[in-house]
Amino acid sequence: LTSAWPQSTAKFAAYVFNGTTTDQQLSVTAICGHKPAGYTIASNGVALDPGFTLGDGIGCPAGTSALDGGAQVVGHAPLVQVGGSIDQGAFGWFINVNNNGQAAHQVNGYVICAA
Repeated sequence: LTSAWPQSTAKFAAYVFNGTTTDQQLSVTAICGHKPAGYTIASNGVALDPGFTLGDGIGCPAGTSALDGGAQVVGHAPLVQVGGSIDQGAFGWFINVNNNGQAAHQVNGYVICAA
């Protein structure tokens, strides 16, 4: 998995790199509804150097908790992979991304929050 993130308030996107000779399927499912009180999407970004692993938390505003979140590797480089994407409740969302490539890549973390 090279990216899975809320692309907007109405769209969730994901990318996967298949390095095999066999076709594989990726399914992305979004659960939609009315925006709850305090709804917001917070994000941050960093250039992840080659050979490094990013462990980063994206916080929710005070009085809100995480509903979902994710990580986007800009350019979807096959050797930069999402190792984890975890709900931290009132603390926000935690992402883990590994850069096994030869160049730095922009990584953006996202959290969807609501009261």
